[in-house]
Parts: sequence; structure tokens; C-alpha cells
Amino acid sequence: RSIAVLCFAAGGLWPVQPILVRKPYLKPVLSAGHTAHRNLQHMRRAVQLAAAGRLQLASSRRTAASGQQLFLRQLHSTPPPEAPASAAAAPAFASDAKEATYGAKGLDFFDSRLRINEWGAVSSIPKNDPAPHLRASSSSYVNHDGMRVDDGRYKSFLQDAAAVVPQPRIFTDPLHLLAYGSDASFYRLLPKAVIKVHSEAEVAGLLRLSQAHQVPVTFRAAGTSLSGQAVTDSIIISVGYVGKNFRRIDIKDDGSQVTAEVGLLGGEVNKLLAGHARRRKLPISHRIGPDPASIDAAMIGGIVANNASGMCCGVAQNTYHTIADMRLLLADGTMLDTADEGSCRAFLQSHSQLAAVLSGLAREVQADAQLAARIRAKYKIKNTVGYSLNALVDFPPDDPIAILKHLLVGSEGTLGFISSVTYNTVPEVHHKASAFVLFPDLYSACDSVRHLKDSGVASAVEICDYASLRLAQQEFVSLVAELGQAQEGAAGLLIEVKGETQQALQQRVEAAQQALRASGARFGGHAGAPLGLESYPFRTNPAETKVFWDFRKGLIPIIGGSRSVGTSMLIEDVVCPVENLAAMTADLQALFKECGYNDASAVGHALEGNLHLVFAQGFRTPEEVATFGRLMSGMADIVVHKYNGSLKGEHGTGRNMAPFVELEWGSRATGIMRRIKDAFDPHNLLNPGVILNDDPAAHMQFLKPSPPASSLIDNCMECGYCEAFCPSRDVTITPRQRIQTYREITRLKALPQPTQEQQERLSKMQDIWQYDGDSTCAADGMCAVSKLLHRQSNAELKPWPQRATLPATSILL
Repeated sequence: RSIAVLCFAAGGLWPVQPILVRKPYLKPVLSAGHTAHRNLQHMRRAVQLAAAGRLQLASSRRTAASGQQLFLRQLHSTPPPEAPASAAAAPAFASDAKEATYGAKGLDFFDSRLRINEWGAVSSIPKNDPAPHLRASSSSYVNHDGMRVDDGRYKSFLQDAAAVVPQPRIFTDPLHLLAYGSDASFYRLLPKAVIKVHSEAEVAGLLRLSQAHQVPVTFRAAGTSLSGQAVTDSIIISVGYVGKNFRRIDIKDDGSQVTAEVGLLGGEVNKLLAGHARRRKLPISHRIGPDPASIDAAMIGGIVANNASGMCCGVAQNTYHTIADMRLLLADGTMLDTADEGSCRAFLQSHSQLAAVLSGLAREVQADAQLAARIRAKYKIKNTVGYSLNALVDFPPDDPIAILKHLLVGSEGTLGFISSVTYNTVPEVHHKASAFVLFPDLYSACDSVRHLKDSGVASAVEICDYASLRLAQQEFVSLVAELGQAQEGAAGLLIEVKGETQQALQQRVEAAQQALRASGARFGGHAGAPLGLESYPFRTNPAETKVFWDFRKGLIPIIGGSRSVGTSMLIEDVVCPVENLAAMTADLQALFKECGYNDASAVGHALEGNLHLVFAQGFRTPEEVATFGRLMSGMADIVVHKYNGSLKGEHGTGRNMAPFVELEWGSRATGIMRRIKDAFDPHNLLNPGVILNDDPAAHMQFLKPSPPASSLIDNCMECGYCEAFCPSRDVTITPRQRIQTYREITRLKALPQPTQEQQERLSKMQDIWQYDGDSTCAADGMCAVSKLLHRQSNAELKPWPQRATLPATSILL
């Protein structure tokens, strides 16, 4: 039934132990159709890969036929293992020096194994894995991603949950688990159940059950998070798209404050504030401080939990600095309303130990001059890596309530459930002007930003590299001199200035132009034929400035739609002091090119030194995954060690950066963070694995596949920008979730030899899809309405295999 295989390599017997390979898997290799030479090549390579741990033969549950196919597929898609260190050359994309820098203390994903679970998620297991116990199969429950088996606790939890939340709002079917198994990031974890809640009381009841049964929970709003913080393989508690629930709003008479529940979209809140000002004929209208590009898709819950910022708000107007109060539930279900004195007194009495820990940590940090200075310096630039440690230096130790509510900002659901928040709004300035200035190269564009920063006149500066500018439509190109003929490598700055009056605006425009000239940069798309700055005027016509800003806000979905089929769109979010932006950008571009990411785009909030690196990433082969792992290590080294920057400026830590928190902050500050987590959540039941994670390879586990499904939807990047416009979003599932589930149905259909479990899952998903996916889709193209998406007219829409389900979204994303 099995044979032992020994392989003769070029120099003699390869020094490996005999490997037992089940005979059916060798049938294709030993068949009469192969020559003896081909047989030897196959066998030699198979043994080398197996010995290196990079070829995993199918389990005994597979049929012989499916095993043969898997064997050949792995055999032909996996390169030979690297030669011993003494003979191996350095990787093509890294010099010996860089290789030592990146890999000395990290994990070597180039000598790793891929593991694909039943839902298609890919995990990379490095050979030098420091945590093999977190990958082992076990029938016992372990509170770690991939190891939360149901030992009876989930069954008991769900039975009791039905007394808190009506059964129709508790979902355990495979379609809904898949639909909520991904957010806008590139991770996939399938929950045991999805529970849609309608009230604070329901959340409190579920939190008490979480404690009683020791079942972790993850809170989810719109699911537009980009770092993997809104997924889990435990229990999802969803407040997003649950009808009118969690959508109440209260605006102060003069608009200076707004209290909003977490199910409202950020853009909705701003529209309501603007309407309030119009109705009351107020001299000034207001908006919330954070202004992420996804503001029309992201909900208040996520904006607060991630401390999102955006293009104009910088650091000063993010949630942390503009929050007045919040209403929250602690891990044990206790409610605290920081605006209510009675609630605060009750909290200080019932949770005196938590309050004492927070006060003690503040005293400890403030007494440590070096650590306090480090924290203050880190938050002069955008930073969402780890917990908001600035709360421990910004407020007196005898005010634990202020410390607590600011620690909750950016905590990504790991410290408590935020039910509603009160923002101190910021006045809307209506006199604005925007210019798009072209530069012959990206370095010059970045270097000019520091002069604009020093002048203090620009309210926003966005950078766009050559790769992104190539995607501009004619309407945009016609407003920017030489853009259509720009040389390769050219870049542009989108600059906005504001003024209280028209005269003040003009003064700021002139100051911004003076700062640009002082930079000494050449303007225009050709270095050899520069243009004068007057070729790039500041425009005040709203129709023209809208073209500029619509292009920038929709740029990431547009880039995502242009990627190759089978890849995911990844967005890195790094920050450095603005004076280092040009040098850091050059280094990161070099790293990306060395790693083979030739399609990467660099865009971002340049005025704050905040760069978004957007690139297509496949998780289909060991090489693709390993290269991504090496890229992450290299990027961390450049951003943190060379430029003293932040690995996440506004997208949150999530799972993506959890393994790098200590690298950025150091052991002392990270230890403080762990004590904060222990004080709020001693049993680690609130979104475990996010922000703090003991697994150094966590960022390489459960990577979401993007298999081809239909030309109609293959370019969807699952960002969720379409969801707010879907008429049935509160009834069944959203357009993005329809695409996610259709992709999985297509993947299951394509399996050559599906197991009985896979066949049953496919059948259930198809049955539910008929109503939730197909019948409740209005097929009206409303998911194409978002200004952030690349529009197509309804006349261009093609039907799905059954009918026009999700047409607009599938084309536009």
C-alpha cells in the first residue's frame, strides 16, 4: 500500500530519511505514458519537496483520483527547495545586507508550508515556526484562531442566546457564515454563528453569556476594516444593517456636538449635520472630524474603534481628539455612560479595581520621562498601532473615566462594546480652493510637501504616483496640464486650502504657491521641459474641484478593479514625519520593485506623511505567500527602524500588524498594553488575536482566496462601498456578501473530487442563495450609485448565470 522512495540527486544519494508515499499518488508518475527520465525527475522533485515540508499529500479521506490531481498540481506549482545555505545564492530581490536586516529576527516564509482549510483560506507555516503548538490539530478547545473547536461551549452558548435574541436573528447556516467570514481585508475566518442585535440590552445579555460559557465575541459594524479586525472563528455580534436599530442621532442646537449610535454611516452623520444647519439657518455648519475616504461606507462604530482619520482631519481632528463622551458596555455587560454623572459614580464603585489599574498605569507612565516622551512623539504623527497609550499621558491619573473613554478609541472591539459616541464637531469652511500640481518624479512631489506643511496653509495634500495617474479619466486629465503626456514616473499633489472669507482664501492660495516655489522643485510632467507653477492654478469652481476629489476618493477601488484575476487588493498604511516622506517613499518603492510588485501604486495623505501602498497580491502558490511575508518584514524594518514611523496610520492594527506591535513600540510599552487588555478583558473574550497576538506569524494565517468565478465579478475587491445603496441590505445580505458567497459556490462546484461535507455545504448554500442571494436582489443597479466607484450605465450590465444579480457591484469594484 505504501512504498519507500529514495532519490538519487546529481551528486549521489540525497541525504534524507525514506519517505512513505501512498501508492495511488505515485500512479501518475509511474504511468507508462511517462519516460523513465521524466519518472526520475518527478520522483526526485517529489521527495525533495516532501523532505522540505513543502509538499503535503492529501489526507486519507481523499479519493485516489483527487489525490493524484493534488499531487501533480503541487508538484508543478512548487519550485524545488533552496540549496543549502553554503551553496544558495541570495534571493533576487534582496542584497546580502538587506537579507540579514529583514530575516535576522523574523520568520523565513521562503521555507514554509501552505495549509488550505475547507473554506479555502491559506495559511503559511514557516519552517522556523516559533509557535508550532498554535498550528497543531486538536480536539480540545484553545482560544486561538483556527483552534476554537466546539467542545460543547458553543452549543450551550447558542441555546442560551436564543433567550436573549430571537432565533431568526441567529445565523449558523454556511452561506451567512461565509458572508460574515470576511471584511474588507484579506483574511477569512468563519464564525460559529452570526447574531444580529437590535439593542444595547441584547448585547449586554450576550456579553454575560460570553463570560458564562467562555466564548469569545467579535463586534462588527459595516465591515470595511482593512486589517482583519472584524472577522473571527468564534461569534460575530453584528450591528451593521439591522434596520433602524443603532441608528439614532441627536444634534446639539448649534451643531457643535452630535451624539450618534454606531450603526450610522459617517457620511450620513455629516449630511444630517448639514441639514440641521440649513433648517435652523445657522451661520456655520459642522461635520465630524474624521473624514476617511470610506466615510460613505464606514459606520460610526468602526470609525471610532479604528480611530479612523482621512484626508483633511490629520491628527488634531481624529476621533481621539474630538470625542466628548461615549456609551459603552464592558466585558461583563456593565453599561457606562461617560456623559452621565450617576453612571460614572456607579462604575467607579462597581469597577473600582479597573479604575485603580487605569489610574496606576497613568501614574507609572507619567513618572517614566523616557516612555512618556516616546508616547507623545509617536502620536505627533498618525498612529493606530496598539492601544491609544497617549490616554495615559494626556489625562491626570485621578480621572480614570477620561482615560478609559480615550483608551476605547482605536481599541478595535477588544476592550468593550461602544454603543454611541458624542463628537465635538468641527466647523465646515465653505471658501475652498484646490489645485492638482504635476511633478516629473515622485521624490520631488514628496519633498515639496514638507514646505507646504511648514507653511501651515494647506488643509489637505494628497499624493498620486504615476501608476494611479494612468487611471485618470478624460474629465480629470483635461484639468491638469501635460497629464496626458507625462513621462513615466511623474507624480501629482492634490492640494486644498481654505479660508473664512474669500480674501483669506486668496491669501492662503498665494502662501501655498510661495511654499511650492520655495521647494525648488520643477513642475510639469517632463523633467527636461518644466512648466511654470501658473500652469496648475488653484480652482474654486465646485464642479472642477469635485472632479479632483472624486478621483482621489475613488482611486483605491479603481486601482482594485484593474488588478489581475485571482489576486486580492492589499493596502498598506504607513506613516513617518513629513520631512522623511520623500526618502521613505523611495525606499519602499525600491523594496516593492525588488519583491516583484511592479504594479504597486503609492497614494496617500502626504500632508501627514501618511502613505498608502496599493498592490495586487495572490495567495495561490508558496512563492506568492512567501514574498508577501518577506515584504511585510522589509517594510516594518524601513518604516520603524529607519524612519521612526508608524506601521498603521489609520487602518487599525487588526491581525495584519499584531505581530509587529512590539517591534514598533518596544517591550516596555507593549507590556503596558497587555496590562490594559488584562484589566478590561481578563479572560481574553473580546476580539482575541486582534491588536495583541502571541503568534508571530498571525499575519500570515487564514489569508482569503480570490478564485475566478465570473468575468462579471472577478474584479470586485470586496471593499463594501456599494452596500449602503442596496435596497435589500437590511433584509438578507449585501452586494459584497452576494459576491463573496457566489465565489465560494463557484469554488465548491469546481472541486474535482469534493468530499461529502463539501457537497452538503454546497447544496445548503445553493438553497439559501435562491432567496437571499438572487430573489432579494433588486437588480436595479443601486449598488453602482456610490461616487467612489467607477460607474457603468445599467445598459452595460450583463446578467449573472441565472439573472442580473449584483450587476453593478460586480462590474464596478
